[in-house]
Amino acid sequence: MDWLSNFAGSSGIPVLIFAGFALFALILCVKKGWISFRGKGFNVGLEENERNIVRKQAQYVETILDGTIRDLPKNIIEGHDGYGYYRCKYIIGKIKDVYEDIIHLNHIENNDDYIDIKFEIVYNSILKLTDDEFFKTEDFKNYIRDLNEKLIKRLYKIRHGE
Repeated sequence: MDWLSNFAGSSGIPVLIFAGFALFALILCVKKGWISFRGKGFNVGLEENERNIVRKQAQYVETILDGTIRDLPKNIIEGHDGYGYYRCKYIIGKIKDVYEDIIHLNHIENNDDYIDIKFEIVYNSILKLTDDEFFKTEDFKNYIRDLNEKLIKRLYKIRHGE
């Protein structure tokens, strides 16, 4: 503590007061969003920007997935028991949940391994919800694979401003 008394004794008090005000001003600027810092896995002062990115990503996923019900064959939508449309809406809702988790975890990558892993998660979640043979066909599997790739790549672009 000798260094502190020596420092304060030799006109250090004005320096400490200035450093305190400078730190307070820096914190205030970061809080207001005037200053921001983005490091690897660490963001400071980007709260509003981050909310806008997540909102855009969620809206994009919802828009694309709401349109997928039109792409399904009519006999699947009508269903064998009259509940096919609602079953498809439920499945699409569960797929949205998977993509919401992807968005909120905030570690979207634009490489083939990441896209394949997310495809497997989405496709397996579909297979858990239905036993209809249509959902097990290669055509449907390729459709979901292409849709997943399109969504992940676009979410990545939204995240990184490309």
